Amino acid sequence: QECKVGATNLTNRKMLIIQAQGTGLTYGFSSGSQPFNLPNGTTLTVTLGPNVSIWVKRSSAAGVPVVVGELA
Repeated sequence: QECKVGATNLTNRKMLIIQAQGTGLTYGFSSGSQPFNLPNGTTLTVTLGPNVSIWVKRSSAAGVPVVVGELA
């Protein structure tokens, strides 16, 4: 699942905030590879523009329990 609020990234996005609300989560910079662990309860704040995407996936169950915020 791509982390964004709405159908596309905010045009002037400066920061992305992701909070994990489950176990077995990983994240990365492409839909095909999420090599970094995101432990339950962790809040990840990433400074990046609108042309960079972050993807998350869950190893065991359907759905990805994360809260996402974009700041422009």
